Amino acid sequence: MSNLDFEYKQEELSTIATTILERALQLGASSAQVEINECIANSVDVLNGEIENFETSYDRTTGISVFVGNKRGNVGVTSIDLNNIDTIISQAIDIAKYTQDDSANGIAEKEFICKAITQDLQLYNPNNIDKQYIINKAKNIEQLGLKID
Repeated sequence: MSNLDFEYKQEELSTIATTILERALQLGASSAQVEINECIANSVDVLNGEIENFETSYDRTTGISVFVGNKRGNVGVTSIDLNNIDTIISQAIDIAKYTQDDSANGIAEKEFICKAITQDLQLYNPNNIDKQYIINKAKNIEQLGLKID
């Protein structure tokens, strides 16, 4: 069983996010936010001590929200390609232009953003867990569950 690897390092994701935000402002957004998620998940089903199913999934999504005044447009994509990012951002801006103006829309003002967090939240966690370890844990959990009356 081979392990999947993350495609991006934290520094690369930060650079990509910064590029997207800068381009959104250059293309006409008054403000923007971006969320990039890369996830590798393993799932194991055990029945009577035997592996019934083992799945590994890989998911990568990028969500871009742009604001044109108090109008918001969102676009989500499953791949990051900075060669076509202008097209994606333009689509989000077009969506924003046709949405209802809402004074509650927008990025939070700096004074409303929490500044008390000083430790690393470890939002980037590229740990590979050995698949055999996952299987053994699932089998152990099943055994514990079978002991409960």
